Amino acid sequence: MYGFQAGNAIVKHLKTGKGLKDYARAWGTSFEYNNPEEIKLATQGFGLHVLKDDDLDYLFSLTKGDEIFGFVNEFSDPITTRTALFKHLEQVKRERPELGAKLQKFKDVSVEDALQVEKKEAVP
Repeated sequence: MYGFQAGNAIVKHLKTGKGLKDYARAWGTSFEYNNPEEIKLATQGFGLHVLKDDDLDYLFSLTKGDEIFGFVNEFSDPITTRTALFKHLEQVKRERPELGAKLQKFKDVSVEDALQVEKKEAVP
């Protein structure tokens, strides 16, 4: 579907000089993960990049032996990872309060803050 949408946009652009906005609009309306709530959930998992290696080792050690349900794609991975780690949030808060507080913030962060970008208007 990605290629189909891109192909249509390129053909239109070559014929008319326009078409890229149509492509952007198609992305915003055609794929379920462009739902703002889905984007928020996915981006909340990206916060792991700010943690130290020993913090990550600790967090993922807590999931050893856990059965983790999910499937792999660029949007569901952060949610699957976050869900696995958050099952242990209370333990983290007890054992490593500062890390627990950081992890808790991942639940509350906005998309813009998670990605460290300014909020932009939607493509019309």
